[in-house]
Amino acid sequence: MKNIPLIALVGNPNSGKSTLFNQLTGLSQKTGNFPGVTVDKHLGSLKLTDFVVTVMDLPGTYSLYPKSLDEKIVIDILANPADDSYPDLVVVVADASNLKRNLLLFTELKDLGLPVLLALNMLDVAKQQGIKIDETALAEELRTTVIPVNARNGNGMESLKFAINQALKNTEEDTFDKGFFLTPADSHAGLVTEIKASFKLTNDYLAWQYAHQGENFYFLSKEQKKTLFQLTQQTLFPKTSLQAGETVARYMQINSIIGKVQKHIQPEEHLTLTQRIDKILLHRFWGYLVFLFILFLMFQAVFTFAQYPMDLIDGGIAAFSNLLKNNLPPSKLVD
Repeated sequence: MKNIPLIALVGNPNSGKSTLFNQLTGLSQKTGNFPGVTVDKHLGSLKLTDFVVTVMDLPGTYSLYPKSLDEKIVIDILANPADDSYPDLVVVVADASNLKRNLLLFTELKDLGLPVLLALNMLDVAKQQGIKIDETALAEELRTTVIPVNARNGNGMESLKFAINQALKNTEEDTFDKGFFLTPADSHAGLVTEIKASFKLTNDYLAWQYAHQGENFYFLSKEQKKTLFQLTQQTLFPKTSLQAGETVARYMQINSIIGKVQKHIQPEEHLTLTQRIDKILLHRFWGYLVFLFILFLMFQAVFTFAQYPMDLIDGGIAAFSNLLKNNLPPSKLVD
């Protein structure tokens, strides 16, 4: 562990990760750059009971298989324990209203053997959508501490800080070297073993990531990348199909977990003013009554309410005529 422990916030885009970062760090933030790229690096300080830690907000990503430069930063850091930005603890921020998608990234991080906590955010949104999550059952299924939080209003922040403090006090690494959610394909177990030996790795899934993405890791030398290329070519390593197969296998496990921890309930109704009006105006019964009432008002406006301005206009014209008649000299026009 570093002298000042480093906590990484990781999560899908729009999971509330950056909002949570602001809640934890407040105004004690600074901005830099990640190695080799111009993407902003957001850091902040957080005081816990037993530690003062640095919190790092990593770019949002759906998976460790990146599709953009921002997403690539996540695997570049987490695949390189020698990196200054390599965290002592990872807090995965998950959107409770879309838990299935968010757990894909979580399972990948867990398989890397990283110490992980799960901050379950947006439970209020999930409840509005009729989704109820059993947090205790989820923690048991994931073998991970799960902390319900609301990044927008700050609820659950003290519980999250306590969980981070306790995780840092427990120095035993959360290792799953043989794969917790997913074991690399048996047909390529030999390749994983060779990569672990060549690069002095201890984690199977990290070696699997080297096989998939190592040629793009900024921290590997040309010679190391050449070695990786030769190893993958010798074993005919089909990256695309294996990645797709891995994702399918993960979602099969995630679906099983979701079935045990998530229930659908009657969604809460928080309707806007427009939606409330629409419920009346577009109703199959009340809508017609409102329509007939509007037609009645239009009729009244034309034939009844219009009588008052018409009388006013007639009176005005008569008064104006009398004014002219009384003030103009006798003539044919006046007569």
